[in-house]
Amino acid sequence: MPPYERARFRDRPLCNDLVEAAGREPGQGDVAGAWYNFACGAALAGHRDEAPEYLRHAIDRGYTNADHMAKDEDLTSLRDYPKFQELLASAGKNPASAAPAASR
Repeated sequence: MPPYERARFRDRPLCNDLVEAAGREPGQGDVAGAWYNFACGAALAGHRDEAPEYLRHAIDRGYTNADHMAKDEDLTSLRDYPKFQELLASAGKNPASAAPAASR
């Protein structure tokens, strides 16, 4: 495994911890939106296998805007990925209310 790949996997838990910690700060409660944006960045960077994982975190934390997710150009690379379709369905059924995340 090339060194840059090892670094990416080594730093991954740190990134996860940072996103979660940001949600615990006063005035930064939109953890679902942070995970959604993290997924968009991963998709844009070509990390097609990781992006759905981050979308799952967003949905689990209250992301509900399946319509936006279906049209978001940042996620174009995931549209034909079966897991993405499952996530879309899951977001549309998510009972959690996350007004700030829903606007993304």
